[in-house]
Amino acid sequence: MSIRYPGRENEYLYFHQRYDSLRTPPVCCLFPRDIYYSVIDMSANEGLGAVTSKGTVLTDAYNAGFGITKTADNAGWWLVFGQHQSNIYHTYRVDSSGVHLHRVDTLGINIYEDPEKVGQPGYSPIY
Repeated sequence: MSIRYPGRENEYLYFHQRYDSLRTPPVCCLFPRDIYYSVIDMSANEGLGAVTSKGTVLTDAYNAGFGITKTADNAGWWLVFGQHQSNIYHTYRVDSSGVHLHRVDTLGINIYEDPEKVGQPGYSPIY
């Protein structure tokens, strides 16, 4: 997922992650692991762009995927991911000074205690 780098003209942040295949019968799936970000400067290389920072690690553990949404003031972004098979969530603030851990929360029950329940991150607008 890529977003404009807040407050930095012609720069973008590209968030990416690695997946592992865990083959534990009877389940066989791909599990998200590690979340990285890279910085791309589109004004470099005569407008073709260049990666100026590559593979900065946000987490090096299994996780439940991540989601990104704008801050209420539109000056930055929130990136949120859940720890793998847990009810612990990490929230990062993305602004002109970089990507920073904002807080870690433990929310509600751990839905993974019931193997029938699965999900993925997402946002819903509140009006």
